[in-house]
Amino acid sequence: LNLNIDIEEKVIKKKLTNALSKITKDNPTMINILIPHIEDENKDIRRNVIEALCNINETLEKESIKALIPYLKYKDKDIRMGIIMGLCKIAKDNPEITDNFIEIIKDKKQDIHIRRDLVFALGGISKISLKTIEFLIYLINDKNQDIYIKRDAVSILGDNAEGNLEAINILLSIKDKDKEIKRRVAKALGKIAKNNLQAINALILFLEDKDIDLKCN
Repeated sequence: LNLNIDIEEKVIKKKLTNALSKITKDNPTMINILIPHIEDENKDIRRNVIEALCNINETLEKESIKALIPYLKYKDKDIRMGIIMGLCKIAKDNPEITDNFIEIIKDKKQDIHIRRDLVFALGGISKISLKTIEFLIYLINDKNQDIYIKRDAVSILGDNAEGNLEAINILLSIKDKDKEIKRRVAKALGKIAKNNLQAINALILFLEDKDIDLKCN
C-alpha cells in the first residue's frame, strides 16, 4: 500500500491515514506505511499518524523502532511527544529505546526542551532498568544539570527506589535548596518510610523545614 500517490483531493489521503491509525494496534506493520507521513504538510494527516504512534504495542518490529528513533529529536512537540510516549509503552522489552533516550538526554548540546521531554518520559516506562536508575542518580548528582531535569529525575527515582539501597541512599543524601526538589524528595521518602527508619527520620527533619509548601504536600 503506497500513500505517495498523485491524489488531488487531500481529504482522501486524510481518510486513508485516519483508517490506518485505527488498526495499528492490531496490525503494527501499518506503522511502516504511516512513518513517511509524519512530516506531512497537512496537520490532520500528521494528527492521524501521531494517533497511530500512540497505539503501538510490544509487537512493533525492530525496523519500525529504528525508523522512529530519529524523531525523538523532532522540532514539532506534538509529533515528538506522540513518538516518545508510544515508544515508552514498549521500552521495557526494547532496551535500545531507553538507551537512545539516555544518549540524547546526556548530550547538553541538544535542545533543552527535547531533553526535558525525554527525562519526563522515562517516568512513563512501566519498569525501569537498573541502568536507568543509575542514570537518574547521575542526573541528580550533576551540579550543572538543568533544574527541571533534576526535579523529574528525583521524582522518577523516588517512584522506583523501593528495594534499591543505592537509590534510597541518594534520596537521603540530597541537600538541595530548591523548594520543589525538597518537596519531591519528601514525597519519595514517604513512599519508602514504612520499611526504612532513615527515611522516617529524614521526614521528621522535613517537618521542621520553614518551607510551608513542603508541609502542605
